[in-house]
This record gives sequence, C-alpha cells and structure tokens, in this order.
Amino acid sequence: MLAQDFQPDLEKLVADTIELNQIAAPTFDEGRKGNYIRACFEQIGLENVRLDEVGNVIGILPGIENDGEVILAAHLDTVFPHGTDLTVKREKNSLIGPGVGDNNMALAALLATARYFRQAQPQLGRKLVFVATVGEEGLGDLRGIRALIHDYQTAGTKPGAIIAIEGHGMGNICHQGVGSRRMRVVVRGQGGHSWDKAGRPSAIHGLAQIMQRMTEVSVPISPRTSFNIGTIEGGISVNTIAPEATMVFEVRSVDEKVLADTFGEMTNIIRQFRVPGLTVETKVVGNRPAGKIPENSPIVELCTRTYRSLKIEPSYVPFSTDANIPLSLGLPAVCLGISRGGNAHRQDEWIETEPATPGLKALVQITCALVQ
Repeated sequence: MLAQDFQPDLEKLVADTIELNQIAAPTFDEGRKGNYIRACFEQIGLENVRLDEVGNVIGILPGIENDGEVILAAHLDTVFPHGTDLTVKREKNSLIGPGVGDNNMALAALLATARYFRQAQPQLGRKLVFVATVGEEGLGDLRGIRALIHDYQTAGTKPGAIIAIEGHGMGNICHQGVGSRRMRVVVRGQGGHSWDKAGRPSAIHGLAQIMQRMTEVSVPISPRTSFNIGTIEGGISVNTIAPEATMVFEVRSVDEKVLADTFGEMTNIIRQFRVPGLTVETKVVGNRPAGKIPENSPIVELCTRTYRSLKIEPSYVPFSTDANIPLSLGLPAVCLGISRGGNAHRQDEWIETEPATPGLKALVQITCALVQ
C-alpha cells in the first residue's frame, strides 16, 4: 500500500481516543496508560517493545540502514489530577473531555500510524521508532524526551528525524521551541498572632513585595517573551501572621539568550530581597530550552509540501512541546498536530473528528518519506 492511498479509519481513531481518555495519566504517574500503550504496541506487532528507565514506552520497526532512524513521539501525560471526571462526550463533529486533544488523540494517531506501517509493510530504509513519552506537561519538564535523546547521545548516535505529535494544531508546523525557566520561591518567618505579635514580618507580605518588583520588570516584546506567576499559597488564618508563603513563576521566550537574561533579572530581585526576620529559599523546577531549525530545512519543507498536497495551508508557530529538546540541539525535528480543537487544559477541552482524517494522512505520508 502506498502512503498516498492510505485511508484512515476515523471511527477506530475516535474509539481509541475515547478509550485512552478514560485512563488517568497525570504527570509523574503515567504508568497505567504506559502499560496500556505497551500492550497495544505488542498487539500491533512492533519489535523490542519495552519501558525505559523513566517510563517511556518504545517499540520499533526495523529498517535497512543502521543509523538515522526516525522517531515518532506522543506524550502520555495530561494536566488533570486523579479524581478528574474523564468522560468524553461526542457531539456531531467533536469530542469533548479533559485530555481528548492534549494528548489522547495524538496517542491514538501514534497507534494508527504503527498499524499502517506494520500491516502495509512498506520497505523501510530507516528504522522507525514509536515512543509514548512521560513528563511532557508542567513540571514534568520534558523528562521523557530528554531521557530518550540522552540515550542517543550516550551511544554516540543521532536520530535522522523526530516528529512530536500533538492532538491539536493540524496544519501547524512547529520548528521552533518556546523555552521556559520555572522557579519555586518560598518565604519563611516566625509567624504568630496578628494582634499579639503585630509588627513581626509576614511571609505573605514579603512574598508580595517580591512579586510586585518582578511584575515591574519590562519583558521584551521581540523576540517574544512572557512572564507569569502561576501559583501562590501560604498562611494559616486571617488572624495569623503567615509563617510561610510560596509562589511558582515562569519566564518563556523563543530566544535562549533573552530567556536567560530575563530569568536572571527575576532571580536578582529575589536575591536582593532583604527583610529582617524573613528568609527566602528558591528552587529551579523547570528548564525547557528554546531552539529552532530553519524554515527551509528539509524536514520542514517536506511537511509543507505534504500539507499543501492535501489542501491544508501550513502555518509556522512556535510551541513548547517534546520537540524542544531535539530542536535545542539542532536536530531535524518538528511538532505536528492531528486535528483542530480548543480549550486545552480545561475540562471542556474539545477536538474535531473529521479534520483528523487529513491530519493523520499527512503524518503517515511525511513519515513514509522520511523512512524511505
């Protein structure tokens, strides 16, 4: 079967998406879904199916060449904690539910692509490696794809191409990774009764001073950069001087130097904070590198041609995905979406079903061209 003749089984893709969505996989606890994918890989007939040291699920189809293998990766984890209602509603041309697009349709597409290559059995010039990664979301800090690429570096080899798969964003060709630095800041003091010990410094007041100074920093507009304080917590009661207060903040940028400089400004504010009776503790909890390859790179041009042949007009948008790690190393990598959707990281997340047909066709055709 030629890749151009491939006709996706949309109902199977939808059924797999719904089935996968019922398996909770919060970051750092992806094991149950990983075991499910492992069983699927084995049933499909992939070779050397295994879990690596961090929990990535890996299966391969061998090629003639011994190097330059092609990696297809989709992440297992979602942002939703255990106890979240993972029910999926199907309404006309959409699936609605937490995690349907980010990233369960991508996992379903990974399985569909594996089935195509296993059943069609085209002659593979390069080895094809299917990977379901852990730790893509939040404080997972891309630990799955990091470990995978580190294994190649340790072996002294390089993948020939890497495609990170996401459910959302069909038509987007992400060849630039948005980098981020994340830090947890904890302010501590003695605490005490708000009247009896009035005047004693409050950890919340101290943290508020730090946050105010940070928000006064002028963040560069170009290259695009952002700053956000994502969470704050602390205190005991309204009539207690807070003994502890915590925040987690992040800086993002498409430029690695600007990212480092801006993050440095924020950390300098924290270092300069001095209030008698209060201490500050910091910990870096995320470090995603920025990186990119040119728009005229062979892999990007291949994706562009393939999309246009399917009447999909491509766009080139930077994102933070599993592709960040290989892009930061200058490896030929892109992130591609399977369909169109919205409300990612919300319980009413939705993804369209019909656009997944050309989205999956594009993935198969691009992969086929890479492994020839």
